Amino acid sequence: MPLYLGPLGGLVQIHPLTDIDIDPQRFGGTHTAITGRRTVDYLGSADSYTLRWRHRTPSEMRFLHAIHRRHIPGPLRLILGDLMPNRLSRSAASLGFGGRDMSGIELMTGFATPSTLYPSAAGVPGLSLLWSGWTTAAMSLDYNSPAPVFPGETVTASVWVMSPAGDDAVFGVNHHGATGDLNTPTANPVVTLAANTWTRLSITLTPGATTWGLSGALQLMTNRGAAELYMAAAQIEVGAVAGDWNPGGGAPVVAVDSMTLPSPYGHFTDPELTLLEV
Repeated sequence: MPLYLGPLGGLVQIHPLTDIDIDPQRFGGTHTAITGRRTVDYLGSADSYTLRWRHRTPSEMRFLHAIHRRHIPGPLRLILGDLMPNRLSRSAASLGFGGRDMSGIELMTGFATPSTLYPSAAGVPGLSLLWSGWTTAAMSLDYNSPAPVFPGETVTASVWVMSPAGDDAVFGVNHHGATGDLNTPTANPVVTLAANTWTRLSITLTPGATTWGLSGALQLMTNRGAAELYMAAAQIEVGAVAGDWNPGGGAPVVAVDSMTLPSPYGHFTDPELTLLEV
């Protein structure tokens, strides 16, 4: 299971020991009423990652020293491979958790509200995002923090949508590189959505050498009266087809918190690196 660490365009494959510690941290509070009833406030979450190596030579330590001392300033991305296959952020993958966390969602116009309507075929229940109040409009997923990709690997982006009026939609991806948005989107042909039916839109592509990351993009070409679209369960993954949906977070933005450097003998080092999701 390869892991990668580094900035977009400069990701390096790393080989830590298999005992990787992932510590999900919840932000919020737990309150107990005089009746004993508990209420848990959930404001969000962020993970920390502890990676360990054994008997690293000075040459093998160069990259770790470079990120620890900020020679490589970041922001850094940690690709978790098969541990978390969906490279979208948690916000984008869950469509803002029904509108509660819109950090990964950008609507060009209209309004976002949560809905209990959800595609059962997604495999994991949840809330969808009801996008309403638009004419013809566009939206993006993780535009400001694109999902990392590598030249030559085959990736598939997907999202579940439902249109009450059977509107026309185009789904694709934006390419991001050294200068930001490369303005070379890849998109599928226009699809006429079956009214009141969940449809999984997907696109498969192989990024070129100048593409460092991808963001999802959905454009509505018609407004047949309802001006509503439900969206759920988005994903960017490695593979030639859209696989089972997984929660996002497979390529978090991280910063180096600490690195200890015990030296068991000679010039060998057993580093332990702690990364914080930011």
